[in-house]
Amino acid sequence: MLLENEIKYPDQDQINELREQVLESYIFQKVLLAKAIEETLSVEDRTVEKELTRKLDNLIARVGSQEKLVEYFGKTIRQIKREMRQGVEDGLLIEMLRQQKITSARVRRQDVIDFYESNIQDFPMMPE
Repeated sequence: MLLENEIKYPDQDQINELREQVLESYIFQKVLLAKAIEETLSVEDRTVEKELTRKLDNLIARVGSQEKLVEYFGKTIRQIKREMRQGVEDGLLIEMLRQQKITSARVRRQDVIDFYESNIQDFPMMPE
């Protein structure tokens, strides 16, 4: 992924690649959110509030103080929290959907063997 490479001065092709990656990620998140809503998943308000507080505390720690965060965003803490709330709730719904799907997934030993044998060229060779 382009972001992981931390390129200081990207060229136009790299910028276009980054735009594409961001758009794909955004679309994927929206699809997962729609699926979570379709499956009528919900998150309790106290869970959202707890995660919101955790994220806000992390932001405050990153900038140094609550005052610096308020200055940086040009908004009160209450306004910042209000703007972050829907994103936090959406993220929790998506994570709940992922966890639900992961815990219900079952893989048989033969599935693993079949996958390995059909993709053996993609695995690194182990020294003997």
